[in-house]
Amino acid sequence: MTDWSSSYLKSSKALQRELFELNLQEIAGGGEYLNEVSETSIQDDEAALTRYSFPVI
Repeated sequence: MTDWSSSYLKSSKALQRELFELNLQEIAGGGEYLNEVSETSIQDDEAALTRYSFPVI
């Protein structure tokens, strides 16, 4: 998780780029990333990445 200062949160474009980079690092970290959804949220000034299985019909 990454600590976010309140001044950084004011720049939404910069925040979006940083969160996207975190997701790319998660993907590059290995493991299979097939039929999964990645959810990124901010909780208590920290980024939280959650991966869910995507149902295949």
